[in-house]
Amino acid sequence: MAKVRNSRLKTLFSSKIQKVRSELGMTQLELSELLQIDASYLSLMERCKKPIPISDFFLACSLLPRERALQVMSEILEEVSNSEKSVS
Repeated sequence: MAKVRNSRLKTLFSSKIQKVRSELGMTQLELSELLQIDASYLSLMERCKKPIPISDFFLACSLLPRERALQVMSEILEEVSNSEKSVS
């Protein structure tokens, strides 16, 4: 299972998954049940303490309205692209 481990990207995904959950109006418990993970693990992911499985992130995003989900994905791709440019 692919997980976000790069510290900059982990921070980005952590803030995004928390924002997605907030936009959905879900508690950590509700989203964790949907993702079939423990609520404490979701809490750790949101606080950048545990890596986020990419599949869990995409599943959470898929609950958003289509346009918003695409916007979140676009924001991530832009941030990844920018971080790669700053590294090279």
